[in-house]
Amino acid sequence: ESIHEFCERIDHAKVNLKAVESLVRAGALDSLHGADSRAAMLAAAPDAFRAGKSLASDRSTGQNMLFGGGGDESGGETSAPVRMPLPEIKPWDRMTRLAEEKESLGFFISGHPLDDNAASISEFCTTDTARITDLQDGARVVLAGVVNRVRPVVTRTGNKMAMTTLTDKFGTIEAVVFSEAFAKHGAELQVDRIVAVVGAYETSRGEPQIVIDEVIPIEELPARLATRLEILFDGRVREDDEREPLDH
Repeated sequence: ESIHEFCERIDHAKVNLKAVESLVRAGALDSLHGADSRAAMLAAAPDAFRAGKSLASDRSTGQNMLFGGGGDESGGETSAPVRMPLPEIKPWDRMTRLAEEKESLGFFISGHPLDDNAASISEFCTTDTARITDLQDGARVVLAGVVNRVRPVVTRTGNKMAMTTLTDKFGTIEAVVFSEAFAKHGAELQVDRIVAVVGAYETSRGEPQIVIDEVIPIEELPARLATRLEILFDGRVREDDEREPLDH
């Protein structure tokens, strides 16, 4: 019924506090208090774990706890232990929740960071990690993803470039940003940032990769890549509308 009862029932010889916290981050205990209470459950986990371990120890040795665990003198049933309510903590926002899932599990489970930008991605991106391998070497691409890794490299001439990994809803792909592009767009390549990259799909160096020419913050995608503006007019004229109709 609660994280406190959960911590009373687990086998403390096999499950430690870190495992309980990982379960909270992953959403495995959402059925106890709800997904919006993950932050509060994480804050309560250390005390709940200590209390549960202590209670389990007392039960195993036949001792009664001073608070909430004592029975009557006639040896009746033990009353339920007192369990503290969750602390009042601001719930995680959606992106924090997803980041905690990724930290705990290695992947997202309740959604994906790209979901909020699905319309822009569908409109302006030309491929994703599931379809990119169908393209020919050298094909121009626009792909959106979460930056997983950035490894800066200093060239023999002293210029900076970078190797990076992007992840979308279907998989991952490696990318390289050479010196000229890195000088212009390197600041946008931050781990966990959502971006769209413009460049060339390349297979000649072994593993498929994107040679990046431009890095666009996902929220700027429409402004940077839109090529037209559509304005829709209602050409119908109502009987009570005294305005002159537009000439066609």
